[in-house]
Amino acid sequence: MRRGAAWGIAVGLACASMGQVRAEGGANANANANANANANANANANANDNASPTPSWLTVTPKELLPLIAQLARGKPVVVHFWATWCEACAEEFPALQSELQSITARGGTVLLLAADEADKEALAKTQLADWGVGALPSRRLDAPDPAQVAKVLREPKFEGALPATFVFDAKGKKRKAFLGRATAAALEKAVTSAGLRPAPPKG
Repeated sequence: MRRGAAWGIAVGLACASMGQVRAEGGANANANANANANANANANANANDNASPTPSWLTVTPKELLPLIAQLARGKPVVVHFWATWCEACAEEFPALQSELQSITARGGTVLLLAADEADKEALAKTQLADWGVGALPSRRLDAPDPAQVAKVLREPKFEGALPATFVFDAKGKKRKAFLGRATAAALEKAVTSAGLRPAPPKG
């Protein structure tokens, strides 16, 4: 099953399937973007032969999700954000959430970015996250062709694979909030503080 056939894109509260948002021309453009990203990655690798090798893209399965979240909690809230390289809504949401996501980690919380992509999209994913200013945040590839598996594990029956999606867990790994579709920085801040993270300092 192609991942795009099951995972969708949420625009506001509306969900569209990949077939509705990706025309053949868009697919060709994405292929070109992937090629450019791979070329850049190869160029960077050649320019940094003496540097330490970059670890491969870690993968997590639905069965591993809750144990991983519990491991990451360590007495502080965890934010799990589902996205994909092909998700236009994700590309629009990340810049708006960048500051909040970084603030959460600065206050001791954990942010985990899970990409619903194929393994060969690693270079493109890392390039996009870096461009959006969140490249330093922990990220993994979600190995779950069927989003129903994720919905079952997270006990979120309304989750049908619409992206982006964000889940907030408290320090004990209990789910406290689910954003099915785009989240705002203010709403995410309210959710993480309700889950036990200390409030962000006033701006200005």
